[in-house]
Parts: sequence; structure tokens; C-alpha cells
Amino acid sequence: MTVKTSIGIVLLAVLCLGILCSCGFLDDDRTRMSISPRSLRTKYAGGGASSAEAADTSVFVLGIEYPDGYDWRSDPDYGKVGSLVVYRDQKRLLTVRAGAQYRISPDSDRNRIIGGHLYSDYSEGGTTTVKKDGEVLFSYDGDEVVVDVVVSGESVYTLGRSRYGEGFSFRKDGEAAFSLESGILLGNAYSDPLYEDGGELCFSYYTESKGGRKYYLYAGQGPAQIELSDQSLNVLAMRRIAGEVYYACTTRYSYGNPVIFCGERSIVCKHQPLRTTRNCRFLVSGERVCLEGDAVEYDGTLSRCLWESDGTLAAKGTGIVGFCISQEGTAYVEAGREGWVDGFCVDGKHYSPEDSVKIYSPDCAAYRDGRFYAAFSPAGKERSPFLWRNGRNLAYLLNGYISGIYFPDNGDDGVP
Repeated sequence: MTVKTSIGIVLLAVLCLGILCSCGFLDDDRTRMSISPRSLRTKYAGGGASSAEAADTSVFVLGIEYPDGYDWRSDPDYGKVGSLVVYRDQKRLLTVRAGAQYRISPDSDRNRIIGGHLYSDYSEGGTTTVKKDGEVLFSYDGDEVVVDVVVSGESVYTLGRSRYGEGFSFRKDGEAAFSLESGILLGNAYSDPLYEDGGELCFSYYTESKGGRKYYLYAGQGPAQIELSDQSLNVLAMRRIAGEVYYACTTRYSYGNPVIFCGERSIVCKHQPLRTTRNCRFLVSGERVCLEGDAVEYDGTLSRCLWESDGTLAAKGTGIVGFCISQEGTAYVEAGREGWVDGFCVDGKHYSPEDSVKIYSPDCAAYRDGRFYAAFSPAGKERSPFLWRNGRNLAYLLNGYISGIYFPDNGDDGVP
């Protein structure tokens, strides 16, 4: 069974049981939340038990830890990048040194937890290296950025794009299964570009020539060209869902709004006329399919929007880090410049921070089985990063920050 890393959406494990963070969140009535006990990459999946009480509440947390005494808030790019740390709930499972000399990047989009193990990629000097729990799995020639990883059985599949211009490769255990020197992948590390559908691994890309762009969906053993509607202007996202190909694009008649196509069906996503829409991705949870994207209005205002597959505008806001969906609900974090959090929303209920906190990655928020999780890092040196889970703040004794939250798959215990 395929196990998926989960861009964005996911949860931070707790270092010490019962340690509460002094930084709280207030709901929209300005009442303190009670303190009580709790991406497909699993981060996008809302499935699982329908009852919140019956659901597994365990999570894996990925953090960046700096040396004791180092003020990482003032100089986070200093050479002492420290270590990557992996937790399952309150238990630290793994510590791995990061930095160029170890060929491990501390960047959140170069690390992901799959099946309870840390998978990292690093490229420099004409070689790309993929590691598991800090140990080399395989290396291959070429400088690539690995945008997604899928683990299936004993095999590790990677999808990587060239660091220099066009080109990408799809690999099994480091060996190229399919590659193009001129193709361009649709999606990035936070849009879940490599995924399983119907027992087959899938991804999308396009090529350009004098005749224009041609779009393809790779599934199983090879690619197939996708014939677009003659109304299509700019393809924004593409994904196979339950065997059907969905794609979103703007058209000559949609006034900048995205249109979702699937087979003979086409649905205009509802919004006022826009200058354009960009940075889109499909989100899937059970039978629910949504499109997420940036809506750029004529006055320059940019909003992050979430549309249902019937075109209904489900949510909208400025500074949204990324939407998390389940089959029944929607949650998101709103942040300003440099990740300073303005608040977050869970199923229409808004919360705001009492103090200044940051969010460092779209992977720092997750929603499943009626529970919302988000990882925040306070501004003050004396305060620890913490996990907010259904009204409770749980702190980590970590000189650093949390970069991702990941749900277990099939009861994985994780490292070792």
C-alpha cells in the first residue's frame, strides 16, 4: 500500500507531557480557550474514523534545533544550522545533523516524514542525494530539487526538477523511470505533485514549442496527452481523482476566474471579475474535491481562495498560509509578512493570538477527524515553540522551531 508524505498539513509532537505554553489563543468572543487534552501525503487527507473520539490522535513532528545558547531568532541563517529532530507525540525519535557538510538541508521543503521516517534530499556539485533518517539511500548525477517522495513497499519514488531551468525526472530508488530535458512539472513541494490514484503513481507536466503548450498526465507506465477545451487559456492545476482527470484553467469567458474541467463537465468558480488566478492546486479528502488558488483583483488585492468542485466559494482571505480540508470541514491559518500569525479559522470559528507568534511552513497546519493542529513559534527568547491542538497549547523544550506536522499511516511507530 502506498504511503504518502504529507505539503501542505500536519502536526507537531510534544516534547514533554503536560508542559503548557504561556502563549494562548482567543476565540472571536475574546474568551480564553480552555486548556484540555490532542499532508496524499496524509496532510491533505481528511479520511479516517468519522468519530473524533475513535480517531488516532498521534502525530509526527519535525523540528529545527539550534545549539544551546544560539539566538536563532536574530540570525536564523547563520552557519550553525543545528539539527533536524523527529518526534512522535511526546517522544523524540531521531536527531540528525543538518548543513552542507552533512548534505542535509534544514529547509522544510527538502525534508518530509513518511511512515514515521525522515526523508531528505540535497543537491550540490552535480549530485543529488536522498537520505532516510540521515543515512544515504541513493545518489544520482545531476542537480535536482526533489519536489515529492512516495514510499511504496520497499521502493522509494522521487519526482525532481532541475535546479537550472527546465527538465525533470521520475525515479524509482534513484534510477530514472521517466525523464525529460525540456518538460516543466505542474505543482511544487506543497501541492502534492506525485500521488497515488487507483494503485498508480501520477504526476502532470507540460512541454512548450512553437505550436504552444501540450499538457500530459503520467500514470502507471507512461504519459498521455490531455486534450484541453478549446476555451482554455492557462492551465493552473491538474490531477487524476478516482480515475478521472480534473484540470483548472482560465478561459476567454471566465473573467479571470478559474474553471474546473472534468470530462464533459465544466464549472466556473464563483468570484467577482478578476485580473487573474494563479498558484492553484487540487485538494482531496474522501469524496470532497476542492481547488485552492490566489485570486488577483483589478486593484491588485490578492486573496487566497478555496472553491468546492461545484464552483462555490468556500473560503477566502488574505495571507492564508494554506487550506486544510476534511470531508466535512475547512481550516486555515492567516499570517502577514515573514509568517507573523494574525489568527486562524476552524469551520468558520476564528481565533487570534494573545502574543506575537510565527508559522514557518504550510506543513505546520493540519486537519483530520474533526481536529485542527497548528505549530507556532513565539517571538520571545524565553518561550518555546508549541502545538495548538483543539484548544490546548503544548510546548516543546526546543531551541528552534517546528517546520512540519505529519499524520501516521497505518499505525506507524516511526524511527527507529
